[in-house]
Amino acid sequence: GDASGLSRSAAASLIERNKTLVKEVRFADQTCVELSERNLSMVREIHKMEIDVDELKGKNDSLHEAIVRASQDSARAVESKKEIDSKLAEERIRFEKELKAAKEMFEQEQQRNKVLCEKLDESAKVTSGSDQKIASITATYDAIKSEHTEAKSNVTTLRDRLATIESTAELAASSAAQKYREASRDMQREIDSLLDRIDECEAA
Repeated sequence: GDASGLSRSAAASLIERNKTLVKEVRFADQTCVELSERNLSMVREIHKMEIDVDELKGKNDSLHEAIVRASQDSARAVESKKEIDSKLAEERIRFEKELKAAKEMFEQEQQRNKVLCEKLDESAKVTSGSDQKIASITATYDAIKSEHTEAKSNVTTLRDRLATIESTAELAASSAAQKYREASRDMQREIDSLLDRIDECEAA
């Protein structure tokens, strides 16, 4: 009787233990499923992070290229500014030389016109005082008139040169060109005055 009771008690204990093991196995299965899902989710997250890293690397490469291009553009801009400054300096020197040459030519023609006017005055006085020298004086007058014509042509050429210089100065971007334009216009007014004096001498 005791042995039978012990056997039933042992059997009941085994049954309870089996139930506990079944629960533990089910819990372990559930845990494995959850861990598997979490693992799969982490794999997806890692894959997404790898894609993001590749995108960021691509953006970083593009940014680096943009920085390199900007640096190159900046260097070219500096070179371009140096070239423009150099050209403006050359233009200023050329303006100064041309204006100096034009002023010298104007002064020479002004002096020549003064001498010619004096000769015409002397010729007119001689003509009024001696009819016997009319033929000689006429020849001298014709020569002087020819010189006047040549002087007038030279002054006209000078005026054209100044107009060309002023036109070139109008195209220059440099603010320094302003003083050259003003100097050119002053000389233009003096040349017009010189031409008027030549005409007055010819009319005398």
